[in-house]
This record gives sequence, structure tokens and C-alpha cells, in this order.
Amino acid sequence: GLGSLYDNMHKFADAEQAFGQALLLDAKVLGQQHPKIGLDLFHLATAYQLEGKFALAEDAYGKAMAIEQKAATPDQATIATIEENVGALFRDEGKYAAAEALFLQALASRAKALGPNHPAVAAILDDLGALYQYESRYSDAERAFRQALIVDTKALGPTNIQTAQVMVDLARLYGGHGQWGASDQLYHDAIPIFVKALGPTDVRLADILFSASDQLLTEGKFNQAESGFSAAAAIFEKAADTQNRALANCYDRLASIAEDGGKHDLAESLFKRSLDMLEKADGPGSEGLTPPLEGLGRVYKDEQRFADAEPLYQRELKIDQAHSNTQDPALLRASQADLAALYYAWGKPAQAAPYFQSYLGSLMEEFRANAPTMSERDRLIYFATERNAFPLFFSFVLKFHEQMPELSGQMYDALLEEKGLIAASAAAMRAAVVASGDPQAVSMLDKLASDRSQLAALAESASDPANHRDQFVQLSQEANSLEQSLMKRSATLSRQQTLNAATWRDVQKALKPGDAAVEVIRFQFGTGIEVTGALVYVALVVTPDCKQPALVVLGEARDLEAGPMLAYRAGVGQTRGISAEEVPPAPGQQPTAPDTAAAYAAFWKPLEPSLAGAKRVYFAPDGVLNTIPIGLLAGGDGKLLMEKIQLRVVNSTKDLLLPAFAAQARTALLVGNPRFDLSAAQQRSAMTELTSGAASTSPQPAQSPAAQDPATNQAQSVSRGGDLRGGDLNPLPGTQLEVDTVDTLLKSAGWQPAAFSGGLALKQTVTAAHGPRVVHIATHGFFLSDEELKASAEAQGRQANLNEDPMLRSGLFFAGADRVRQGAPPEPGVDDGVLTAFEASQLNLEGTELVVLSACETGLGKELNSDGVFGLRRGLQEAGADAVMMSMWSVPDQETQELMSLFYKNWLGGMDKPEALRQAQLAERETVRKRYGKDLPYYWGAFVMISR
Repeated sequence: GLGSLYDNMHKFADAEQAFGQALLLDAKVLGQQHPKIGLDLFHLATAYQLEGKFALAEDAYGKAMAIEQKAATPDQATIATIEENVGALFRDEGKYAAAEALFLQALASRAKALGPNHPAVAAILDDLGALYQYESRYSDAERAFRQALIVDTKALGPTNIQTAQVMVDLARLYGGHGQWGASDQLYHDAIPIFVKALGPTDVRLADILFSASDQLLTEGKFNQAESGFSAAAAIFEKAADTQNRALANCYDRLASIAEDGGKHDLAESLFKRSLDMLEKADGPGSEGLTPPLEGLGRVYKDEQRFADAEPLYQRELKIDQAHSNTQDPALLRASQADLAALYYAWGKPAQAAPYFQSYLGSLMEEFRANAPTMSERDRLIYFATERNAFPLFFSFVLKFHEQMPELSGQMYDALLEEKGLIAASAAAMRAAVVASGDPQAVSMLDKLASDRSQLAALAESASDPANHRDQFVQLSQEANSLEQSLMKRSATLSRQQTLNAATWRDVQKALKPGDAAVEVIRFQFGTGIEVTGALVYVALVVTPDCKQPALVVLGEARDLEAGPMLAYRAGVGQTRGISAEEVPPAPGQQPTAPDTAAAYAAFWKPLEPSLAGAKRVYFAPDGVLNTIPIGLLAGGDGKLLMEKIQLRVVNSTKDLLLPAFAAQARTALLVGNPRFDLSAAQQRSAMTELTSGAASTSPQPAQSPAAQDPATNQAQSVSRGGDLRGGDLNPLPGTQLEVDTVDTLLKSAGWQPAAFSGGLALKQTVTAAHGPRVVHIATHGFFLSDEELKASAEAQGRQANLNEDPMLRSGLFFAGADRVRQGAPPEPGVDDGVLTAFEASQLNLEGTELVVLSACETGLGKELNSDGVFGLRRGLQEAGADAVMMSMWSVPDQETQELMSLFYKNWLGGMDKPEALRQAQLAERETVRKRYGKDLPYYWGAFVMISR
């Protein structure tokens, strides 16, 4: 009893002594094999474990288990408890595989003895979650914690302290992976439960206050964090010497807050105090010393006392290396990152470079190890927690590449590793599932598509989104869990492994004479001491004969993205689409071609010396270059870039290493001229006709074009006002002629196209497709920028959530879409006529060579991290599409129809796809010039082909 009391008071040495005395007395009276001895050994082992005496603890647990197993009727619950504790012991020792095996064994034993919904079962699930968290197996950890929370909530109630403890564990997991809102809410709910159960001065409450404050510190909420740390420190101080470690950690965090506030002297004093306490408590080599060592080193680095910081960081690294078998690999990376930043700021690039390589290499190695169990959301969160890693390295290379030319090659390799990695991983998963033929995996994939369709419908609901919050969150969690399971089933991602191994020299070998590869990156510049806030554009150029990639500094984003580039984007009109319009030209006034000379001088001219006269350039854009057709830039001679070279726009130049698309079937799906005003009853009838096979796939007769201004040739356009809802969508008769023309061209070339228009131009025609070689969609498209999202929310009297999934902000409209725009409630068994990029990612496009999005702004989206544009382009490529043709602004009906006809004639005539589009655009340019008397790229130049 006394031992248990000391245990609860965290006086573990006293507990060990009391339990040891009890063991001696019982052994003398009862004998060594009495069941009571097993219990005494168990208690003693627990004390050893809490003191860090792992070898003694393991021996005592082993003896206790042997006694229990020899009993006449072994108690499964007791055996499970021993297995659980030994599992925790192995976890603390870094023996993760052995720990997992014991936890799973204990889980089975306890479920057998007590039933699967017993709180004791939840306790082991909680332990499993902690183990997976140590291993950085985020998805598995979340699943275990959430299952434990469900069991505890049902068995004990939502305000029980055990339930609250699981909430805290889950909060710690979410906080460490960037889900700050979810983490804060869990802490907010759990802390009052602990206060009520334990009182305001219990050290266990202080532990939780510390964790919650640590999360607030990560979020930059320094005042709230300081208050929490101070409250925790006050509790720990009253607990006297037994809480030295916890109190020292509070001082460490308070020092960090002081440092951030510019109070360097106070920060230095608190860091030193924390370091001294921990050294006395645990010795000079303890892994707990790394936070104050890192913090004190950071103070010295920020004050440019580099020589004082160096031994602290080296000591931090030495401790992390000594404990690397028991620590989260992220901690070892942290010490490597500290030294990399120190030597960078100190001006010692030779010392910094190997630490950068080790740091980034460890980051990617951990990602690859865990990728098979991670959903796309998990992957985004993973890199969000390390969002400064690559920008800091790129900043280092930018500063020292002239002194160390090999750095430009390392930067190119890092770009190939990071750029577009998450989207490529998702595409590889889908490809693996489809290729496997595994019925269960395919069924799971279909279920995921269904879940995502429901999520999109909830997001688009005309009613207050808050009404659907719980349903949306629950469905999101189910979809995420399902995707995690799918990733496990498709663990062999050979295509992705090939891409991960790419280097700039591999890209160079893939180039032919006259070729060049260009990677553009936009990143936030850091000095090693601070992030300056300046966004910088840099290009890396590889040619067949270069010794190292040429690094070309383009300049700061604030200069490059202003002035001419803004004028370039604003100079395009709006005709086919529902984007917010610029001021239209006066009657009889011709639109003017955008001035691109300044943009050419800013973004392309600096590259020309390094391109060495290349005639074909593979170009991977970033930043604002993702929003324009770069081929329309013209230099001082007035010649467009697309006239001078063959430009191949790619997601990443590592795409050159992919095998050529194996074209087989000659099938095509053509959808255009939807009846947006279709009623629910009419749409239900059309869907029945479609699914019954009675629908004719022949195009409907072309309708008469809408009235157009003969001076501008502009069809009437519709204003969106920043939302998916508003007035009716205007008909697009030109798309009927477009579908008719493409259908005829394909049939003449021996293809088997299926064309759907009018009431049959349904969303279902696309979602039900199974890998047609070509998908051509001619309709209205949409994209909501941050500004438009804010305006939409304000119009509905609510606050915009700019962190919502950006794949819900862009999409395409099909038959029946007017009902959604008018705010009509969903109809059972009838889709909403809106295909978001979120849903597009779940289409079955394995085997699809080309998707043509003949609609407005289909190439636009939101950029996150450096993983590319989140929009239709990303969704379709995740779904398996090899190439996507998309528009960068709203496009005119007539010229678009003419352009598409020219493109298909060129492609079916033998040109590759990018060249077929280039030649079609140049030909349509001449048609437009003759029609309007001047060169107007706006009419013919919106489309970009993302291909290989």
C-alpha cells in the first residue's frame, strides 16, 4: 500500500524500496512460487520501469509472468497486464517490433477475458497508439487512439478521467502533425475533466497543462502558452525535488517564449537553469538535455555568437545519436537541422552541406517508410510539420552555389524528390489497386469515391455548412481511414519508388540533343537565423552537356508578380465561364492583347544563356507561372516564345523518366452542351435512360449559336460573384458544335467515341467511365480564389474557412447544375451536376491518355507547400490521366471550338500532343488575326497541355 502511494506521488525510489520490502516478507512467509509473489514482482517491476531501470524491470516482469502462467488457473487479465507493461518497457527501450507484438498479444488476451468493449481494452489501444506515434506511424496511431476513445466514451462516459487521458494523447498526436484546431479542441475538453477529478494542484494536471501549452507555443500563441507553462511550473515547484525534470522543461519553454519576445538575457538565464536541473537529475548524457541545449544554442546563434552555439549543438547531436535507437527520428533530424542552420548563418558552407543532406535524407527516408500507410491528408500533414526544411536548404544553395557549384545539383535532386511527390503517390496507389485486380481493393476504391462524392455534396450544400459539420467531419475521418487501408493493400508502389530515385543526371540522360530541362521553384528565403519573408524565384537548367545544373536567380516574387504580370492576367476577358469579370470593353471596342514583354524579360530572358539555344524545353513551373500559358510571353522582337521553341510543360522534369504511355484502345468519352436547367425529374429520367443502355451516344443536332456582338464576338457571360451559387448558367451552343466535330474526326480516324450532350451530359457519364483513352469535356468551369471564397462566405453571413480542402474550390458543371446554384436541396438518387476536383481525383482514368477540359479556368487552383496546384489538373492526374489540356482563363465559344478541331486533326495526323496543340494555336492565331484585324492571344492562347 505504501509503495502504491509513493507511486502515485511520483516518488519512484521510495516506491521501489517499499515494494522490495513487501516482496522479501511475502517470500519468507509464502514461498517463492506463491501467486502473491507474482503480484509483488509486478509492482516492483513497475517501479523499476518508472525509474528507467529497464533491465531490472524486464527481469522482474519475466519472473512474475512465469509464476502466473504456472498457476492452476492462469488469470488472463493479469497476464494481459504484464504483457502490456512489458510492451511499454520495450517501447521505452526502442524495441518497437517486440513492443507491438506484446501489445497486440495483450489486446487479444484482455478482449478474450473482459470483452472487446471494456475500458481495460481501451487502455491497451491507447498504449498501441503511443507506440505508433513513437514510430511516426501517424495513421496507425490515430486509428488506435480513436478506437480507444470510442470504447472509453461508451463504457465510462465522456467526462471520465480515462476518457480524458485518451483525448489528451490524441491531442498530442494531432498537434504534432499540424492539426492544430483538432488538438486545441481536445485539450479544451479534457482539462476541465482532470481539474474536477484531481484538483487544481495535482502533478498529473500539470503534465497536461504543459502539453497543451506546448501546442499553443507551436501555434505561436505565446501569451496563452506562457500562462499555461507558468501554472504548470507553480504546481511542479510545490512537488519539491520529485518534479525536477518537469519543472526544468517548463523553464525551457518559458525561455523560448522570452527569446521570441526579444528578452535574450532572460531566455539565456532560464535555458541555463533548465539545463543545470536536468544535468543534476539525469546526468550529462541524458536525452532530456536536448531541448535546453538547442534553445541556448539558438539564443547564441540569434545573437551571432556562433562559437558559443557550436559546442551546444554538437553536444545535442551527440546525445541524439547515442539515443537514436530509442528516439523519434524527428529528434535526430532536429539536431542535424540546427547544425546546418548554424554553419549556414556562420558562413561555413562546407560544414553546413553534409548536415543539410543528412537532415533532408532522413526526412525523405522516414516518409518513404511510412508512405504505404498514409493517406494524402497524412502526407500533406507530414510535410506541413517540416515546411521550412526544403526552403532553408534552397536559401543556403542560393547564397553559396557560386562558392560550391555542386550545390546546384543537390538542389535539383531535392526538387525532384519533393516536387509533386504527394500527388504522384496518390496516383501510384490508384494504379496499383486497379492493376492488382483485387476485388476487395477495387471495392474499397469505389467506396472511397462514393464517400468523397458525399463530402463534396455536403460542402456545396446551399444551407449553412455549420449544420453539416459533424456529418462532414465523421465522413472525412471514414474516408481518410479507408484511404489508409487502401494504401496498405497497394504497398508495392514501384512507379513511385522509381520516381524517388531520380537525380538531375538521370534527367540529363533522358534529354536529346537540342533539349533542355528547367525546374522553377518559388520559396521563402531564410538566413539560418530568421525567415526574411521574401519569396524568391529560382530556376535550375539542365542541358545534355552541362557539368552541373545552371542556377538562375529570377528575383523576388513581389517584383516579378507585380506590374506586367498582373496586367497580363487582368488583360484577358471572360466569356465561357462564371468567373468574376473585369470591366468589359465598351461597345465596338476591341480587347487588346496583354503586354508580355516585361514578363518575358523577368521570367524567360534570364534563362536564355543557360539554355544554349535549345529548341525543345521541358518546363516545370511554380508560383504565378502555374497560372499563365508561358508560351505566350514575347520578347522585344514581338515573337512569342511558342514560336521560337517547342515548350513542354510538366509537373516535374522527373516525368521524363516515366515509361512512354502505351496507347491501346481507341475509345473516347465526349461530353458537352449540358442542359444546366434540367429538373430533378428530367435528370432522373435521363439517368435511367443512361444506365439502361437506351441512350443514343450520337451527338444531338447543333443548336444555333447564341447572339454575339459582331464587334467583339463575345457570347453573353454570367457573373459568379465568388460562389457556386447564383443565377442560371448560360447555354453553350458552341460546345455542341465542338463535340460534333471531335466526334466526327475521331470516327474518321477509326476510333469509337461515345458522345453525350443536352440532358445526357450528366456528371454520371464521367463518374461511370472506365479508362477511356480520351475524355473531352466542354462545359462551364469554376475556380474560387481566397478572395472569392471570403466574398461568398460574407454574402452568406459566415466566416470563410480558407483551410478547407482546396480541391473543393474548382470543378465543372453538368446537366442539372442550376439547381445547386439556386440553392435547391439535394434530391435522393440524383447527383448535383457539379464535379469538383476533389471528386475528380476518384475517377477511373487508368489507361486514359488525355483529358481535355474545354472550359474556363480549369488550370487554376490553390498552391500548398510545394506540391503543385490543387485543382482539376491535380485531381485528374491522381485519377490516372497521363496528360491534361486545360485553360488558364475564361475562353470564347467559337474560337475554342475551332482550336479543338485543329488540335485533334494535328494529333490524329501523327503529331505528339503538345506539338499538336502548339501548331493548332498558331493556326488559330492567324484566323483570329484575320477576323479582328489584330493579334489577340486572349482568344486562342488560354490552353496549356501538361504532358510528358
